[in-house]
Amino acid sequence: MSIYNALFKIIRCQLADKSCTTYLCASIVIKMFRTHTCGQLRLADKDSVVTLAGWVQTVRKFGSITFVDLRDRYGITQLLFSENLNAELDTNPLGREFVLQVTGTVNERSNKNANIATGDIELLVTTFKILNKSATPPFTIQDDTDG
Repeated sequence: MSIYNALFKIIRCQLADKSCTTYLCASIVIKMFRTHTCGQLRLADKDSVVTLAGWVQTVRKFGSITFVDLRDRYGITQLLFSENLNAELDTNPLGREFVLQVTGTVNERSNKNANIATGDIELLVTTFKILNKSATPPFTIQDDTDG
């Protein structure tokens, strides 16, 4: 659905019923912002191109590749930034609790993680956008912390 068709539906719906406008606006914004949640992707989604948005939980650099755990209220997904995006990460480094929007292809992980629901997959990032930077928080924001 193009943005023009969506806007036409909102205007038409607004004339008929004002409560419909809020629902359509919210669904359009969510679809444009992300296609899936961080806890939604599974191995059945392999080779799908998706857009995720969430908070950076951890950043792990291994030479020419970088792994990032992206979290939202629904779960965690591992992101893989390849060599060509690492130069961009060097100029715009990611920190804990930065808000990211990423687009990429779902891929099967070589090292599966049975501790999380999305542990069989990772997202090979093709583009990313830092939506908001954050100062490093004084404490860790996690469910399973001892602090």
